Amino acid sequence: MGTWGTEDGDWGTDASWPSDVYDLLNFPDTVSLDGTYVKDTTGWDIGPGIHEIPKNFVIVYPNPVQSQLMLVCSGIGYLKFKAVLVDKYYHRLMTFAFKWNGLVEKNLDFSDSTVFKNDLYRLYYTFSAKDSVNFYKGHGDILICRETNWQDCKSLVP
Repeated sequence: MGTWGTEDGDWGTDASWPSDVYDLLNFPDTVSLDGTYVKDTTGWDIGPGIHEIPKNFVIVYPNPVQSQLMLVCSGIGYLKFKAVLVDKYYHRLMTFAFKWNGLVEKNLDFSDSTVFKNDLYRLYYTFSAKDSVNFYKGHGDILICRETNWQDCKSLVP
């Protein structure tokens, strides 16, 4: 795992977005919100022992990546995940959506070097449920580096 680019809250929840970021995620998909819900976490700390509040999260590894990356999502409930990967000019390079409950891993393929050059890319993502569209949103930077020594790609990071 790694954090790249400007220190602006990578892989955490974003409080607000400008409308142009929402526009990036406005692409057609076939994943409906039917059956989705946000799980009620009331009572999560009942009983003895140490408890942590359940959290939503998104992580990727390895980062930097040469060709294949794992996206891992955890959510509280049966949720819809929607994401867009953009370059530094905010061109959409990859979009996808899926529903899941609990923890899921998704392989992302960056092996096409004609599309994915050695560079820094940004993934914007949202979690939604039927009555709570885009209730969790965030972003993270992904560094694609095909060099033998990833330090050779550090010049791509602002």
